[in-house]
Amino acid sequence: MSSMKIENLQASIGDKEILKGLNLELEAGKVHAIMGPNGAGKSTLSKALVGHYDVKITGGEIHYKGKVINDMDAQERALEGIFLSFSIQ
Repeated sequence: MSSMKIENLQASIGDKEILKGLNLELEAGKVHAIMGPNGAGKSTLSKALVGHYDVKITGGEIHYKGKVINDMDAQERALEGIFLSFSIQ
């Protein structure tokens, strides 16, 4: 059972397409890490997931706990448990 499934996600920042058909399934109760070189789209993916204003989802769907969250605003997603947090040490 997955708690998040991303299907054919396409997203852009400004007029630059960054994500070009990403597919990903994350299992509930597992730890996942997104890794890759600079410019691979890791930050854009994170921003797309949380509904950040910089990123426009142009295609595909993000399913979270059985709901499509593409049209939820950032506050609604945060209430569902999807948000960015930074650690300062």
